[in-house]
Amino acid sequence: MNRFFITPDIQTAIGALSVDPEIIIVCIDKSSVITKLKEQGYKIFSYQQETGNTILRNSKLLLMQQETKHFINSFDGAKQFIFFKPLILPDKLLSDYSFPTILNNDAILSAQIENKLYVKNFDVKTPTEITEIKEYPVVLQFETGYAGNSTFVVHDEKDLHTLISLKKDKYKIVEYVENYGTYTNNCFCDEKKVFISQPFFQYTGIKGLTRTKLGSCGNNFYTDLSDDIKDEIKVYSKKIGEHLIKIGYKGAFGIDFVLSQKNELFVIEINPRFTASISFFTQLEKSTGNQSFFEKQIKIFSGQEIEYEYESKLKGKRLLLRNDSFGDEIIKGDYKSGIYKIEDENFIFQREEFFVSELKENEVLLFIKDKGFVVTPETDMVNLYTLENIPEDILINSLINLKRQIT
Repeated sequence: MNRFFITPDIQTAIGALSVDPEIIIVCIDKSSVITKLKEQGYKIFSYQQETGNTILRNSKLLLMQQETKHFINSFDGAKQFIFFKPLILPDKLLSDYSFPTILNNDAILSAQIENKLYVKNFDVKTPTEITEIKEYPVVLQFETGYAGNSTFVVHDEKDLHTLISLKKDKYKIVEYVENYGTYTNNCFCDEKKVFISQPFFQYTGIKGLTRTKLGSCGNNFYTDLSDDIKDEIKVYSKKIGEHLIKIGYKGAFGIDFVLSQKNELFVIEINPRFTASISFFTQLEKSTGNQSFFEKQIKIFSGQEIEYEYESKLKGKRLLLRNDSFGDEIIKGDYKSGIYKIEDENFIFQREEFFVSELKENEVLLFIKDKGFVVTPETDMVNLYTLENIPEDILINSLINLKRQIT
């Protein structure tokens, strides 16, 4: 059985490689990381790297390319495809790959659940929907989006109408919650049980890392939530998981919560898929001895038994540096991906390693786009991972300093 993980970017696949070294990675973006990993024996195909051509960062389009078909079909025997994000794939395209087993939920079901207008069906506390605006600010939330790009804090009527006319999508308007923080957890369900990770803080709207106020900038697993809030998150997560089971969903999913200044907890989003943190999360799960949600996903869609013991005790931080301009940026610096230390808000290279298990005390792992890479607006330039509780201001200022050196 040949198993292929299909994703735009190699850094999202590192977690998969950490738990399944035999998995075959099929991605779009080129990266020097791929060259090094292939030298270590990992099987990886990068469309840009192999062809020198550029395509949109879309996995369906990736599978339509002749070079991709040639690579995947060079492996004999039955095939399994697992996608970073579920796709609607026509039978004609699947037939080109001899109808592989898909290890994801039906993409139409996932899209229905992820629709921001669907959250009200989960019988959990959500921000109050507004039909008549009496005061601003309010929150405008479109039905589809990713990494915070479909949710906006709106301060006046003019901006509201501008956003609605530009997006031309279904939306809802909800009360603005003065929040203490945004939190996320990753979950998993099969027909028997809902597995729930500890909640972790979600960095959003950090100036210098993103230009959108609600844009996601990473995660902090060193949470300081009260036991009462953690228990409430578990209750909501179990409710949501049980609802998903009833409608035929199984596998990994994520939930976003907002905690108000008044200590009220609201569910704001359900992500019925692998979340953006899955690579880091999978590596953290492995370090605690848990069978990761990624491994469970493979097993239940392959008809195998999963482990039911699960205890979430994860520590680490992840930060993203995005292109926060309104135009493309070209990476110009000579920094390479690998493990670094921070001195006076500068990154000092230590060695070329790409798994968080290789991190030592006070080290960070950086995935940096290669020199010459064209980064579109709000796309990642740098991903930072650390197992240490390094202060946020040091990490953020160092990333902003790095941005000046590579753009």
